[in-house]
Amino acid sequence: QEDDNGDGNRLRQYGFLVYNAASSNIGSVTEIPLSAHQTTLDVNTRGVIQMTHTFSNYLQRHKRTGGMILMSSLSGEVGTAFVTNYAATKAWNTAYAHGLRHELQPYGIDVLACVAGPITTPNYVNVFGESRRNEFLEQRPDEVVSECLQSIGVRSSVRTGIIGKLSRFVTVRLLPLETALSIFHNELEKMLPP
Repeated sequence: QEDDNGDGNRLRQYGFLVYNAASSNIGSVTEIPLSAHQTTLDVNTRGVIQMTHTFSNYLQRHKRTGGMILMSSLSGEVGTAFVTNYAATKAWNTAYAHGLRHELQPYGIDVLACVAGPITTPNYVNVFGESRRNEFLEQRPDEVVSECLQSIGVRSSVRTGIIGKLSRFVTVRLLPLETALSIFHNELEKMLPP
């Protein structure tokens, strides 16, 4: 939140927000503690609302334009087993960005959902190691950032990477839902720890 002890000064320097915090638990919903699911909801949805609400109100109050990028995930496109709660929150992020963009456009504030697949961040590489990664789907962070910056102000969401775009087209547009779900589930199951 903005306050008079310095946070407001720092916020005045920038007109752009990237919400890239996320919480994810890998495994069966029933095997993951309820408290971990609640943390995922807090970070992936409540945190988004708190940050976008505070930031957009600040920009409106000071008659400033700006932009917000909300990180989403391809796993939220159809729902994905073993990251079920995470996938649902990422679907929510995309829907939220679509609506919020239209609400804030009259104020000169743009919103974009970045719907990415696996990004080779240090955390991702650490969690999945070399043996469980799907390098075919992966993107480097700089590639994702570049696509987002090219897309903000143009649309309310972007599916990053050629493989991400193709994957979405095939699984959401061409295949029956149950087939798409099976593909997503099988790919993620390969990434599970032994």
